Amino acid sequence: MRKAFTVCFPTEQEDEDVDEEGDLDDPELWHDLSLEDQETVDAALAKKQCLQCFAHTLQLVVGDGLKETKGTTSSLAKLSKLSSLLHTSTTFKDVFDAEFGEHRGIPAAVTTRWNSTLRQVKAVLRCEHPKLCRVLEEAGHKELLFTAQDWNVLKELVDIMNPFGEATDLTQGEKIVTISSVVPSVLSLNHHLEKLKPQVRFLSSLVRSLQVSLKKRFGGIFINVKMATLTQDGTAAALDPAFSLMWNHHVLVSLEVKAEVL
Repeated sequence: MRKAFTVCFPTEQEDEDVDEEGDLDDPELWHDLSLEDQETVDAALAKKQCLQCFAHTLQLVVGDGLKETKGTTSSLAKLSKLSSLLHTSTTFKDVFDAEFGEHRGIPAAVTTRWNSTLRQVKAVLRCEHPKLCRVLEEAGHKELLFTAQDWNVLKELVDIMNPFGEATDLTQGEKIVTISSVVPSVLSLNHHLEKLKPQVRFLSSLVRSLQVSLKKRFGGIFINVKMATLTQDGTAAALDPAFSLMWNHHVLVSLEVKAEVL
């Protein structure tokens, strides 16, 4: 590590030290552990279990769900074009700002950050639907008009994805220990999706796809808490739903207590 800093952030003194120590291309400089120390390091690395970034894996779960869902395609496409229009057309932006206020913009979505899409959807839903349609029609953008079904799809999308956004924010905190929130978050998300199944009208396929991906990518968690067993193909098979709901109720209560403490 000291050598890496010397190379990346050299000072005059360090330059002199480098000259004294030898050429940086010398492989000896990069392998300065004794044989005994190297064996200790190798043994420790061999026992180490690598855990993937939770926020990134959650991003993949959401990506899996959206990829398998056609119900959101039209609504999100219109929303994306509306956001682009606001960022490229000063004329339309002036009209939009005059109607909704200068601080009522619609942010652009970033494909590598799914919660940016959630923020985008929430931003457009804060606009009154009839008023937004009138502004778009008068500005000559009838192709971007949101139908009543488009609007309801976006509302349902927020209801489904809100807890995923909360879990992402919770486990990206900088001033609290976040790894202890991973298992409760995963189990709570599973409970949330299970509860939504009989309620959703337009995005039932999204709920199913999210739950399948959640159990696949976090299968080890469900197995360790005895909510699933390992099948022959290496995937997690769910156990009795009643047991799952009981576990999730306990987890949700724990999360509520933790939120009050924070």
